[in-house]
Amino acid sequence: MYSKIIKKIEEYKNGWDHVRNIVDRKKGVEVGSEAYQQDGMSFGRVADCSINGVADTGKKISKELYQELKNDYQPKRDDILFTKDGTIGLSYVVKEEFEVILSGAFLRLSLKDKYQTFEKECLSLIFNSIISKMQVEKLSGGAIIAHLKPSDFEKFKIPLINLKIQKQIAEKIRESHKLRKESKELLEEAKKRVEKEIEKEGK
Repeated sequence: MYSKIIKKIEEYKNGWDHVRNIVDRKKGVEVGSEAYQQDGMSFGRVADCSINGVADTGKKISKELYQELKNDYQPKRDDILFTKDGTIGLSYVVKEEFEVILSGAFLRLSLKDKYQTFEKECLSLIFNSIISKMQVEKLSGGAIIAHLKPSDFEKFKIPLINLKIQKQIAEKIRESHKLRKESKELLEEAKKRVEKEIEKEGK
């Protein structure tokens, strides 16, 4: 399967390139379990992440430590996140800045000058797809591994999808995120209405 996918990428009419030539990367930070506390600022781990973003985190760090780390380890709008440990290969484009420090299991990716026109949503989708999953598995001999070296990630081969197709894909992804957000808001509104109704009946 891996060989077939790599062959398809290498024969792709629009060309391909290695990850190292497409993006710059920054790794998250490990604060150590002794830094965790009951309340405070969010510390994001892979367990808090999905292809839909980083959810409210279970671990907290002090405001002082957050202030110390935020310039280097807080995700910025339009960063592409990629998980290299635990559940490897989860990717998400940050839609808006939020107050969280990312653990060392994350890579924050930004496009190099040469690839500024590459649609980030499309690149993130490639990272989430079988194209990347097979390359992860190849590095582990087909077994599930808990760690991917950033240097190995940089060797991934990425198809340079036609820009017109990229834009179409990115638009569909953005629309799906918008609908998901609207659905969540409608669900919250419905829950509040049910709660109000129950309170009314109880009086």
